[in-house]
Amino acid sequence: MIHEVGSWQHFVKRQDNLGLPIMEVKQKYLKEMNSNPIDLTSGGSRRITSTPAPTVYTFVSTLCCGGGNLTVYSSSPVIQVGVYLYTNIGLTIPYYNADLYLVQGIFNCSQQTYSGIYTNPLGLVINATHSNYCGD
Repeated sequence: MIHEVGSWQHFVKRQDNLGLPIMEVKQKYLKEMNSNPIDLTSGGSRRITSTPAPTVYTFVSTLCCGGGNLTVYSSSPVIQVGVYLYTNIGLTIPYYNADLYLVQGIFNCSQQTYSGIYTNPLGLVINATHSNYCGD
């Protein structure tokens, strides 16, 4: 049976791959990708569409009033209201902390007022300018 390889997300859900160990599915995917070359010199009669992987931006941040640093990830190059933040590079685990504000960069929160970033439980930035001070 001949299948269009398609995206990895589609491939792992394909009927003939269900129930197989993930490493076996991976090997099968790579084999099918390599066995279906396209001859672009002859005009290539087969159309391939693919979704490019999103660009992932990394932000080293400080958890103010609680101490510590945290790396968060986003598909946006800037952190602003309306952007989603995640704790993993795969952008699947939303960043949320109801008690601590996030500040971009390595920052000493006890020494000065800062603009904190606050997200909802889905990781959506709902405030990026919360003024706070954690000093004595």
